[in-house]
Amino acid sequence: MKVKFKVQERTNPQNRDEKKYYVQPIRVGTIQRTQLETEIIELTSLSKSDVRGVLVTLSDLIARYISMGYNVSLDDVGTLSLRTTSEGSDKPEDVTAFNVKSVSVGFRAAPVLREGIEKIKFEKE
Repeated sequence: MKVKFKVQERTNPQNRDEKKYYVQPIRVGTIQRTQLETEIIELTSLSKSDVRGVLVTLSDLIARYISMGYNVSLDDVGTLSLRTTSEGSDKPEDVTAFNVKSVSVGFRAAPVLREGIEKIKFEKE
């Protein structure tokens, strides 16, 4: 199966007068947790409450460990970690927690997942 894409015009951040055209994958939707639960139930011998409990607990544990400064590795899926953007200071002693502008969760795909993604073929819409 091929992933469809559209053409997206974007401005070059280094030269605002220059515009180029890029591939923009077309998203066909979002898979919700409930759909994943249903498919896991169909593919395993686990009950709905077991699957839901594991997924909710996994989410809670990921949040807990990331907030404690750990990276969380999910073997063949990837690693989740804390990411920040911050404002720079001229001197190290001027850097404080107030320099932090945003916090997010970063994701690095595991080699197995990356290899699968690298095999994706694209098709223009």
